[in-house]
Amino acid sequence: MSVSHVIRLPRSGARALVMADEELDDLDDTWPDVAAEVVSRVERLLHPTDRLRHRAARQLAALCVADLLRCPLDAVALRQICPTCAGTDHGRPGVVDDSGIYRNDVHVSWSHGQFAVAAVAVRARIHRGASPTRVTDAAPMAIARKRGTA
Repeated sequence: MSVSHVIRLPRSGARALVMADEELDDLDDTWPDVAAEVVSRVERLLHPTDRLRHRAARQLAALCVADLLRCPLDAVALRQICPTCAGTDHGRPGVVDDSGIYRNDVHVSWSHGQFAVAAVAVRARIHRGASPTRVTDAAPMAIARKRGTA
């Protein structure tokens, strides 16, 4: 998988990844360990690029968590639960342990906008999710820096 920008913030221990839309075709067809309801909902989205962005966000989040916890990627399980309706196909993302219990020591957020996808994992609670506007504004500059065109 090609990732435009990898960010490690030593003081907070956060891991963040950004991927431009033009790189979505490089994704493999596998999903990280997420609830079947998420996959079902995403596969019903009308536009193929929307489906790719949703899957990429979760793949990047799983990579961030694996790097943060220094564990194999296949050991990362992401779940979502809506605090209003208790639905498991949407809501705040989190990491669960082998018994399905949410881990309080790892927090995850992701965003997918018109031009890029981003994800972050950190040991402190993320009070505000990644903003699609910020991702859209920041991703082209990060990509340009990587390519040496900025």
